[in-house]
Amino acid sequence: MTRSDRWQRPPEGATFGLADFLPSLIRQNGIRDVLLRRLARGPSLQGRTQDPQVLALADLARDRSEKDGTPFWESMMSLARSEPLEIRTTVFKEALYHRQDSDGVEEFWMSSEDFLSVVSGPGFEETDARSITALTSLVRNSTSETHLPLLDFRIAPSPESTILLTELLTILKTDGYLVNSGRSYHFYGGRTLTADDFWKFLGRSQLMAPFVDDRWIAHQLISSKAALRISTNAERHTSPPKLVAWSGRFGAHLQ
Repeated sequence: MTRSDRWQRPPEGATFGLADFLPSLIRQNGIRDVLLRRLARGPSLQGRTQDPQVLALADLARDRSEKDGTPFWESMMSLARSEPLEIRTTVFKEALYHRQDSDGVEEFWMSSEDFLSVVSGPGFEETDARSITALTSLVRNSTSETHLPLLDFRIAPSPESTILLTELLTILKTDGYLVNSGRSYHFYGGRTLTADDFWKFLGRSQLMAPFVDDRWIAHQLISSKAALRISTNAERHTSPPKLVAWSGRFGAHLQ
């Protein structure tokens, strides 16, 4: 099967969102409950340290990232190599920053029926620009807990990027739904996985960096589950994610 046969796209002029594929995804997998995560966006590096030398490195790293697309923390690590020990130590410690449950992260189960009612209705809209609601990979059916294969990418949306990611996902042998998240892309796999298979899926996907966001994967491994934003707000994420491609038998209802 060729890439063009495997991956389908919305008809010209049509716009599909979460409400157009999540109901089918959840029902086809017999998902009874989903685990959601609500949190306030954590402080940036500039909000966590006042060290002027570290902040100067951060400015350089940001400039490099904007100029040639080098990931911010990759630039920080590279720049830190020639810095004194105390600066390198601070950079290394800051690179490990991870939001813990004690940092205002709230996780809660919601029935699929209630979840889909919100998704298909008002959606998850945050009044605070720094607040986020995310769908985690952990779901429950009538007998067990499994994981939705979720991925976050690090590539600006464009027709060419969409084609590249469908090729990448084809090589990963992963069917599902590719979504334009605004600044990049999200992926929702079409079949739930056992925990062991889910960790293998994340590990194999991490080998596709820099297109796959490898730091995102690291944070998901620390959390023992993955999560993707599904909420909007009036400032940072003004538009809900948009479905741009789907593969295999998934999305037949969208034809």
